[in-house]
Amino acid sequence: MSNPYDFCHYCGEPTTHATTTADGIRCNQCGNTMWLNAVAVAVLIAPCGIQESGREHGVFIQKRGIEPATGGWALPSGYV
Repeated sequence: MSNPYDFCHYCGEPTTHATTTADGIRCNQCGNTMWLNAVAVAVLIAPCGIQESGREHGVFIQKRGIEPATGGWALPSGYV
C-alpha cells in the first residue's frame, strides 16, 4: 500500500523531492501544499432574499482575502 503523500494531489508529480514544511508537504513542481493537519470544515449556504431582478433566492458568497486563490469567490466556511 502506498503512502497518500507519494504524489502531489494537485498535479500528480512524485513528492520524492518535495519540500516538507511545518504545515505540510509543498510540491516543487506546482507549488501546491498538501496539508498534514487537514480538519473538517463547515460551509454555510444562506438564501439571501428577494433581489432587484425579482429573483426570490440567492446564495451568499465572499471574495477570498487569503491564499490560496486570493480575490476569488468562495462560500463562507470555518473550522468545526
